[in-house]
Amino acid sequence: MPAILEQAWAVLQDQALCDECLGRQFAKRGHGFSNAQRGHALRVTEKKLLAALSLLLVVIGGGLVLLGVLNVSNIGSIDLDYLGARAAELILGIGAILLGIYMFKGHASTGGFLAVIVGVLILVESQRIGLAGTLVLLGGVLGIITAEAQSSGSSAFGS
Repeated sequence: MPAILEQAWAVLQDQALCDECLGRQFAKRGHGFSNAQRGHALRVTEKKLLAALSLLLVVIGGGLVLLGVLNVSNIGSIDLDYLGARAAELILGIGAILLGIYMFKGHASTGGFLAVIVGVLILVESQRIGLAGTLVLLGGVLGIITAEAQSSGSSAFGS
């Protein structure tokens, strides 16, 4: 993570600041921009990082589900009977990946809520607490947090 974002997060953890006050903390780093513009850019960057992280978690979780379905080392080949028996897992894995993209494209609240549901369904389908379902679930929760940060105009760490 760039040092300027680490510094911005450290400042925001101590106190809630408006964009102008946040930007003023980095006045020597962004000549030609107003304090408000610098502060806004730092907040947008933070929100994009949260959205990217939620995308990664959900897509990796969905990918793990698909890898589990397509793992043919035990059966030798994939046929329609095999895919039919594993259809729920296949649909949930593809759905998780599509929801990750949906969240990243700007629908973090709805996508996050649906990803939480898909994550729970993956956990129920696998009948154990597995990595794939947990990643999708956490990615969905992070998507909801990202949506809240974007809608309130605030940072996840303050103001």
